[in-house]
Amino acid sequence: MSLLEKIQASRRCLKACDTLVTYADGKQVIERASQVIPTGSSTFGFVVDTKPDPEAAEIIKGKLFVGSQDAVDAERLERLGITHVLSVGIECPVLLPTSIVKHHIACLDVPESSLRWVVQEAREFINEARERGCALVHCNAGVSRSVAVVVGYLILQEKIPFLDALEMVRCKRPAAKPNEGFIKQLQELSDKILH
Repeated sequence: MSLLEKIQASRRCLKACDTLVTYADGKQVIERASQVIPTGSSTFGFVVDTKPDPEAAEIIKGKLFVGSQDAVDAERLERLGITHVLSVGIECPVLLPTSIVKHHIACLDVPESSLRWVVQEAREFINEARERGCALVHCNAGVSRSVAVVVGYLILQEKIPFLDALEMVRCKRPAAKPNEGFIKQLQELSDKILH
């Protein structure tokens, strides 16, 4: 039996299945073969995070951390020596001492969001923080937006290639996973800056 015949025989054993797809706006559809069937229901257009994630991952020793909104805690910030908090996409979730410098950058966690100005603005804030103390960059879950900003910062400021910068962050924060649009933009930024 040739390889092609084996593949064709295996294909005949496959069963049709339905795939429930949830769009960014929460709308749900069922994909069946080449059909898209509206379900009439909707949910959150994101994964609801029910488990606290208070850890802040140290990316540049004593100068730059990344994490989720749960890492923004006055005691933790003081213990880590964090003097500046950059909130990406969401406002700072808690009241902090006035000694902590806070900054918010609007950014949706969707592939269509442009990182160009977000990373530039973040770079200025992080550089100021590194001169005067230490920065924490956070978003809601500490998975996509904040990670993308920190990777972009490492590319722009430290001239670290995209894959190395992403790996540097993932080594400290294994949950790091920027969305596909951010990945593409960061690769393009790296190619532009470093080539």
